[in-house]
Amino acid sequence: MFSSCLCLGQKLTFKEKKTAKKEIKNSTKDINTYPDKWKSYVVRAHYKLKIGDNQGVIKDCNVIINKCSICYGVLDNVYDYKAKAYFNLKDYNKAIANFKKSIQYLKEDYEKALTYINIGNAYINLGNKKHGCFYFSRADELGEERGYDAISDHCE
Repeated sequence: MFSSCLCLGQKLTFKEKKTAKKEIKNSTKDINTYPDKWKSYVVRAHYKLKIGDNQGVIKDCNVIINKCSICYGVLDNVYDYKAKAYFNLKDYNKAIANFKKSIQYLKEDYEKALTYINIGNAYINLGNKKHGCFYFSRADELGEERGYDAISDHCE
């Protein structure tokens, strides 16, 4: 049984898909006009993740990571989007690496807990129950109920 990521982009309504496509179009227009407008890359990556354009997410995130020296405030989201895209592509090792980078920029425990669950799920999907359960425990220690649920599902 594969574990799923707490990801965006699954089962959007027609209206949500329409909004996402509009936001991608607007962001692309901004990027074409102002190639260094990094916030437009963040918005576009977010909406690409929502519609399942995982390769597009990775590409946009790489642009931000490689070109933006003042993007510290959004790198938590950028690495999170990139990790979720890799997770969706079933490249769990790259997902784990990017989730771990995301944690470096997170301030709130609940955000860290959700990321620990995603890391745990990636490890479970790799067949590494020991590491998966370790990360579920970290989420549980931070008070995230889904950490406890994941421990019940995978670790006992």
